[in-house]
Parts: sequence; C-alpha cells; structure tokens
Amino acid sequence: MNLKSAWPLGVLIAATAFTRFLFDTLSPTTDFAQRSLISTWSGISIYLCAGVYFGWSTGRVGSGTVVALMATIIAAVANAAATVAFLALRHDPSTLEAIGASGGLSEQLTLLLFPILPIGVALATVGGALGKTVNATVAAARRRTT
Repeated sequence: MNLKSAWPLGVLIAATAFTRFLFDTLSPTTDFAQRSLISTWSGISIYLCAGVYFGWSTGRVGSGTVVALMATIIAAVANAAATVAFLALRHDPSTLEAIGASGGLSEQLTLLLFPILPIGVALATVGGALGKTVNATVAAARRRTT
C-alpha cells in the first residue's frame, strides 16, 4: 500500500466536499437539513467502504486506517485549492454572503481536517476490521472446500 492507493479516495472525498460547497454557495438555502443528510451519509459510505476494500484486499485492519488518513489530507489540500480557485473566479458580494450564511470560508477550508479526519479514519478502521474479517472467513471457507 502506498500514497498512490489514496489518491482516488482523496479526490472522491474532495469532490464530495466541494460539491456541497457549490450547492451551498450557488443555490443558497436556510434549511440545510437535506444537504447535511446527503453529505454526511456520503462521507460515512466513502470511508466505511474504503476501509472494507483495503481491509479485504490486504488482510490488515490498519490498511483502511492509513489510506483514509492519507486520502483525507489529499482531499483537504484539493478542496482548499478548488475553493480558492472558485473564489478567484467568483468573488462578488452575493457569493461571499452565501458562503458566510452556510458556515463561512473557514468551515469550508478546515472541515475535512476537523472533524472529518478523525471520524473518517475511525470509520475506515471499522471498515478495515470488517473487510479483514470477511477476507479471513472467505479464505477459511475456500480452504475447507479444497
């Protein structure tokens, strides 16, 4: 397992966070419940599935943990870059007001590090344990049938 394993996951996490930012900025709302629900469950699914995949493919619980940690750092940098690029292109008062109403620029730039990083790593660790367990169970079943 190497940094190359974390790139696709990091890009997916960044795309999810940045898409939510775009919705909040370009289509402002006062009721964030549905958007929060979608982005929260998307994040949970991404981290848990990544943990299962890496736990299954390597047979180690820690694989999901390490990849999630690296991917979240990649995602935080990519998300910050995309946000700054967006603001360079569109920084009119209504856009800045919409950003402020949805939690502010500081939330957009730090959300992936706190609280997403520890929560995501924990979810990936649980997924890694599940993936390792399923891998071991399938391997044991194969040994019995051969």
